[in-house]
Amino acid sequence: MMKTAALSLLLLVLPSASMAAVDCQQFKEARDLVDDYYHATRAGRDALNASLSDLLKEPSGAACWLVRGLQPVKRTKLSPDQMNSPEARPIWALRGLRFITKCTDQKGALVNKQLIDPRDARWDLLLQSGIQQIPFFKTWMSRDVVVIAPAEVQKQIIASWEQWYTKEATTFRFERCGDINAWYF
Repeated sequence: MMKTAALSLLLLVLPSASMAAVDCQQFKEARDLVDDYYHATRAGRDALNASLSDLLKEPSGAACWLVRGLQPVKRTKLSPDQMNSPEARPIWALRGLRFITKCTDQKGALVNKQLIDPRDARWDLLLQSGIQQIPFFKTWMSRDVVVIAPAEVQKQIIASWEQWYTKEATTFRFERCGDINAWYF
């Protein structure tokens, strides 16, 4: 029983190889839309809103490229200036995915012991739903700072999105997420 639980947990944490079998190259137009979206994240609200809507023109392909853009972020926080860097691309990929999938979100669990300072806003934001439902990131709205989950949680979430894409994207009914709190923050 213990071996099975450990193996299941290991499978949750390790990124899956499922995305290696998915060939996003078939979605050339969607790749351009996703590239435009990433550029629009630096160009202001109007450009961002227009590019988000454009992702829905080729949603399955856009989802493929956005899932491919997911990777662990090494920092624990990103300032507004750092959100314009390539390091922030996974955050923008998740925002795009949430937007085109009717606010679909994936969470991970904190498995390894962590030293948590209750005065640290990062943990206050990330642990709002407990240690079993940790988001990849949360935005500290008053400071526009993005706080990021530990790597083990990020890897679980990336694997969950890969699995979602492999199993559900072809039949999923893509629609915009109307709640900015659900896709952006």
